[in-house]
Amino acid sequence: MSTSNPTEGSPLPRLQRLSSRGLSLVEMMVGITVGLLVVAGASMVAVNQLAENKRIALETQVQQELRAASEIMVREFRKAGAWGSPELGLWSPRTPNPKPNPFRDVVISPAGTQVEFSYSNALNPGDHGSDKDVAPDADEMRGFRLSDEQLEFRIGDSGYQPLTDKNAVVVTRFAVELKTAVTELSGSCFKPCDAGAANCPPRVTVRELQVELAGHAKHDAKVTRQHRFTVRLNGDTVEGECKA
Repeated sequence: MSTSNPTEGSPLPRLQRLSSRGLSLVEMMVGITVGLLVVAGASMVAVNQLAENKRIALETQVQQELRAASEIMVREFRKAGAWGSPELGLWSPRTPNPKPNPFRDVVISPAGTQVEFSYSNALNPGDHGSDKDVAPDADEMRGFRLSDEQLEFRIGDSGYQPLTDKNAVVVTRFAVELKTAVTELSGSCFKPCDAGAANCPPRVTVRELQVELAGHAKHDAKVTRQHRFTVRLNGDTVEGECKA
């Protein structure tokens, strides 16, 4: 007696085989979610990298702008007070009355945001008396000032011109302060000075400028830089005399 299989010839096994193929809806959604997370993470890394590169570029730009301005100021301040004919300031048969250095003055505004000075443009300092002993000409005047969030440089009689680019760097601070140091030259006198003498012993006055410069990027106020430097000026003065 033969027995028949009730599942023989029915489509159930085929349906079971078909249902085990491919991904379920849940698996597909999980895969899509993981893929989106990976893409989002990669995008965030790329955005952060671009922002960091931009910040570094801005920092470099601000740094270079302020450093270039500082180097120009140092170069000009070191020439302040230079006199083409310094021999006129010493006694000689030709100059029985020594002349004061006409380029010695350094004028700083009360707020310290502007400084003006001068130095000689004499082409031949060795030419006796070629350099004047009166007020400097307009083309021998120099200066720096903070105006409208940018640093400006005075070049002679042409007036002030921009030294920094306000479209790239906003200069927030420019402060100049004149410092002096007085040293007595008591060891240079053969005779001791009388007690209470006002002009004995001689004294030498040394001057220096202390400068502070700060600014930030035009398009990102968080990118800031600051420079501080000190420059010793020419034209040290000696006042007083030894006891005769």
